[in-house]
Amino acid sequence: MLTTIAHSIHDLLSAEKSAALNGTTPIFPTLRIESTTIAEFDIMDKKPTIIQVVGKGAATYHNASGRTISIFDYENFVNNLHPILQKNERRPDFIAIDNDASKIVINELSTGNPKSKKSDAIYQMNHLVQLLKRSLIWENVVAIPEKECVFSCRQNFASTPQNTSGKGMADSFGTIQTLLAGPIELKFQPITKAGFKLYQSDCVNF
Repeated sequence: MLTTIAHSIHDLLSAEKSAALNGTTPIFPTLRIESTTIAEFDIMDKKPTIIQVVGKGAATYHNASGRTISIFDYENFVNNLHPILQKNERRPDFIAIDNDASKIVINELSTGNPKSKKSDAIYQMNHLVQLLKRSLIWENVVAIPEKECVFSCRQNFASTPQNTSGKGMADSFGTIQTLLAGPIELKFQPITKAGFKLYQSDCVNF
């Protein structure tokens, strides 16, 4: 579904900015998508790989049911669009979805003081929500039972346990969650009226 979302957004932007394109046919960029079934993992932007071991990323994903979760680097997608298509487009970092399309998450990552970054993160995520609403894929998005926008702004990076050889071991499922603050529900009508819940949290549960 992530590929379909990307194509729908590309088609929408191409149509809305057709006058500026002046007959140019934009090339559809290569998509950066990673998938995993592991129970607990982190994600990080601007790294060679999106999926990281727990404690090494800016948000922790919990996948107790072992679903296939796919993470789409949306910011990278927009950055590689035709310059006319990406002009004035806000770009949240990632879109995550499970293989059953039972949950979709728009995830904006940051680090440091969340107070100074929250407003911009919300506007970035809302920009994508409104794009989706105008696209042909919106009916499919609306049909997804759980829809979330999550602003993740990690201030402290939890370290993984060490074994006797000094190599990091995988955290037991749920251990990292006890070290991180719980989700804070936020209010922003353009997002919530579109059917998405809005949270500030370093953890995303699938």
